[in-house]
Amino acid sequence: LCFDRWNFTSSPLLMNSLPPEYDFIVLSNKGPYTVKEACCLLVLSKFEKQCSYMTRVFDKLYQRELKRMMVYPERYQYVLNFEGYQNYNIKLFQRMNCKRILWIHNDIVNLIKTRKELNIATEKDAYNSYDLFAPITEDIVAPAIEVGCPKDRIRVIHNCFDDIGTKNRALKEIALQNNSFVHMKLVGGIEEALNSPGLKIINIGRFSKEKEHMRLLKAFEQFYQTHEDAILFIIGGHGPLYHKTLNYVNRLSCWKNVVCIRNMENPLPILNKCNLF
Repeated sequence: LCFDRWNFTSSPLLMNSLPPEYDFIVLSNKGPYTVKEACCLLVLSKFEKQCSYMTRVFDKLYQRELKRMMVYPERYQYVLNFEGYQNYNIKLFQRMNCKRILWIHNDIVNLIKTRKELNIATEKDAYNSYDLFAPITEDIVAPAIEVGCPKDRIRVIHNCFDDIGTKNRALKEIALQNNSFVHMKLVGGIEEALNSPGLKIINIGRFSKEKEHMRLLKAFEQFYQTHEDAILFIIGGHGPLYHKTLNYVNRLSCWKNVVCIRNMENPLPILNKCNLF
């Protein structure tokens, strides 16, 4: 198992959930680039283009990175890139000399438009190299093929849902961590909001554009006009729009009825006490 270094800093308790028989490697910060490599990365990011010369430059760059971080990358037989998002990780594991599988979690066409760390050139290059592609639902297969994913290498693999574990986690006490941030105006805190008589609505997802929190807040603002006792919970982890979301909440007439929580290891006890998800 591989984790980016930020996983430790943003969610240090996440590693406690790993089974003890598993080994894991922390992917350290990106290594220094040569001038040639930096220029090629800039062209890729700015123009979303990749020529054969850039591919050769990237081959040397990421093979060097693999040896630096994984020491003996040739000992692995399979790479399952379950994250499937970031340009850097896609290109890094693309250079592994083994069977490579890339997961697809969303409509790739819309994802490229909304996420800066993913671009069309990286996706097309990956589609020429990875051995298999694993969309998690049938409806996102067509957008992947539209971008260039080979149809004969697609295997739909639905996400596994641990219903027993989810129910057990939902019955635990509400707990915040040292890196948790709660933005709310009710003096009694989260418990007061959950025990209020109105409808409790919750959304769980990172603070990024594709989660459309602004759209949700606009809808709740309209709903609030006839349901002034309703409460909206928005719980997310990482994402670049957290502060923008808070600023938007503060401009709404329903601002006192919105609770925003960032970085919560187990949001299910709150979900368990809400009416709508």
